[in-house]
Amino acid sequence: MNNLHITFAPNTTDDKEKDEILHHKIKIFRWIQEKHLDIPVTADNDSFLTFAESELLKMNNYKAPRDKLICILNCCKVIFGKKKKSHKLCQYIKRKN
Repeated sequence: MNNLHITFAPNTTDDKEKDEILHHKIKIFRWIQEKHLDIPVTADNDSFLTFAESELLKMNNYKAPRDKLICILNCCKVIFGKKKKSHKLCQYIKRKN
């Protein structure tokens, strides 16, 4: 059990530096918009993206890697759900015309 603790909770003080590096990497991708994810721009996109963002922000509330991965998975589900909904809407519009 002690080996697991050392592996998953090492006694290091470089967490702040790692957080700053991760924060910088996240800032690099701020330019990504709906069109880059092949999601058509609609009026309700802001609510979907805000919800996806809130799922990612929940990661700060958890310590376990599994819980953090679940937050990422939930964010992906929101994005792909929006993409699927948009795709169905586009197909419906194409059939109408």
